[in-house]
Amino acid sequence: YYRILINLSRNNLTQFDFEYLYLFQNLADLDLSFNLIKNVSPVKKIIKNEIRYLNLKSNLIKLIPEKFFDYFSELIFLDLSENKIFEFSSNSFK
Repeated sequence: YYRILINLSRNNLTQFDFEYLYLFQNLADLDLSFNLIKNVSPVKKIIKNEIRYLNLKSNLIKLIPEKFFDYFSELIFLDLSENKIFEFSSNSFK
């Protein structure tokens, strides 16, 4: 058994499609920090994953949509610091 780490920090990404994370069944750490991501869209397919560490620090995220974190049931660490967040849906973390 192995765990996958994907580090895409400092790549000037403007978006990231979380829909395709199901392709990495053993993904444990995802670092998207220091990019230009403005929007995080809800994942439509709720498929069990192992993501425990999600770093979205220092992007341009303004809104965390309803049920966005439903997909991340194993999440232990989340960094949303240094974004432009002005609104969380009341159901973002349910």
